[in-house]
Amino acid sequence: METYIYINKTNPQEVSKKFNEGVNKNAEIRYYNFIDETKCKALIRHSGDVILKENATYSLIGFINRCDTKLDKLKRKLFDLETKLYFEQDRQHQMLNNRGWGYGMRHSKIGISTKREDFIKERIANIKQQIKELE
Repeated sequence: METYIYINKTNPQEVSKKFNEGVNKNAEIRYYNFIDETKCKALIRHSGDVILKENATYSLIGFINRCDTKLDKLKRKLFDLETKLYFEQDRQHQMLNNRGWGYGMRHSKIGISTKREDFIKERIANIKQQIKELE
């Protein structure tokens, strides 16, 4: 599909940098013409998953975010959650390491709560399931 749009508050260097380097796989700029120093009219070729209104005005960042499909967003979210899981497990190891030798002899409860880790693992499993459904 091809759609004409307007990109607001941008300059030629930003447009060239974002599109000519292939930042987004779902949309590519075919032609652009600057109307004034902050606004350009562009012909965009995009996949059917990306919904763009004809002759609508978008900011450059808003346009790039709109071009991301649901699958791309879920993959980004999965990466963020896996990073959070790593730091949560590291925090738990630090808590256990900060307890000195003999802690278990003085205290009957030596375990720590894994509620946060379990919640993150559950969210990761849900997102993996959604990704599998979309692929």
